[in-house]
Amino acid sequence: MALSGEYFEYGVILLVIAGASYVQAISGFAFALIVMGVVPSLNLMPVADAAIIVTILALVNTATALSKGFGNIQWRKAGTSLAFSIPSIAIGLYLLDVMSGSHLGTLRIALGVTILFSGIMLLKPPHQDAAESKWPSFALFGFFSGLLSGLFSTGGPPVVFQFYRQPWSLPVVRDSLFLLFFVGSSMRTVMVALDTGIQTRLLILSAIALPVVVVFTKVGQRYAPGFSDMAIRRAVFALLSVTALALMVR
Repeated sequence: MALSGEYFEYGVILLVIAGASYVQAISGFAFALIVMGVVPSLNLMPVADAAIIVTILALVNTATALSKGFGNIQWRKAGTSLAFSIPSIAIGLYLLDVMSGSHLGTLRIALGVTILFSGIMLLKPPHQDAAESKWPSFALFGFFSGLLSGLFSTGGPPVVFQFYRQPWSLPVVRDSLFLLFFVGSSMRTVMVALDTGIQTRLLILSAIALPVVVVFTKVGQRYAPGFSDMAIRRAVFALLSVTALALMVR
């Protein structure tokens, strides 16, 4: 009975991943935020385990994207962000380990607040600045990205906000972010594997989830709803707000 209940929970997690993949395809963001919001709020899986699955899926996704080449990457600014994000990933993982043990309520509130503010940050894309930001700005956003990546595998919003407001072409922004996400996901996976190890069940569930992500991403790309970009973003923000509140009040 317990085993069948576990399989049911895994099935629900795959449904959440499918829905998050579809939303990501039509909105351009929110995959990690949705999975990290819904799965722990429904008590389907601990925050730390859900973050591992999100990280592995992000690693495969960004590796696939980067396989097309590195020609558009803004290496200097991306390198500055990485130099400050990688150490803060370790800090985030340490905080996750501490709060997962004796401060679980605080962990859920912190995750809820992160999802809520990330949703606000991504609700409307920033306007491009006239001049490129200085290196301390990339360092600061890189640090917070790494911290959130270590804590909840949700390090995207800070650097997405920072990079999209630069006076760069879309391919440069996109591929630079892919590099950040790939390196960040790789480092987080390695740190977790060296510290506590990754359970076989999480690796299997991640492997099963990969084709689900691919299929529902293609479904979203082909069968997107006929709404405006802002309407879709507002709907996603409403979903994120509900999941964030569910995490914070329980």
